[in-house]
Amino acid sequence: MLANIYNQLNSNLFQQWNKNKYISFKFIHDIALNASLGFPFNEAVLKVFKSFNCSDVSFENIIRSASTNDLQSKALLQYIYDNNLGNVPFELISKEKYTDAREKFITDPDKFIWLSNESHYPYYFPGKTYGYTMKWVRDSLLSSNTKFEQFSKSKTSDTAILIGNGPSLNKIDFSLTYYQNLCFPAII
Repeated sequence: MLANIYNQLNSNLFQQWNKNKYISFKFIHDIALNASLGFPFNEAVLKVFKSFNCSDVSFENIIRSASTNDLQSKALLQYIYDNNLGNVPFELISKEKYTDAREKFITDPDKFIWLSNESHYPYYFPGKTYGYTMKWVRDSLLSSNTKFEQFSKSKTSDTAILIGNGPSLNKIDFSLTYYQNLCFPAII
């Protein structure tokens, strides 16, 4: 069922992703309308939107395009605000704070995430040091575990394939996954 989403994607969508690093409402609408997701239309739109347009890179590019008065990206930005999708769970942190948090994380990851009083999980992007809020990290891990357990219980074979999102999907031959259990974590 969910494989239909990616089977319906065409080169125009990937060209748009490669050019803009986000997907327009037209493609989101078409996917939500034509894919059999089993959700009400508005919920399907939200799930497809999150699949393609909720990465840090997407947010940055939507905001950048909206600042040039591009109406498509302004509509996307308004949708982000209306659905509370723009509450980014990270902030820039100093290199010193990043280095300190990273050393503590490497020493004992479980203690760092679940037991420490640290305020930020360290994340490095070339030239920038970010700190994700620990509440978001913990909530994400718990949610991911729950989703993975649900997927594990629902699979029908010993082979399962987890599929993320992003431009690398245009390099995948989905015909190879025809008889496999597929999981799209951003959609479930």
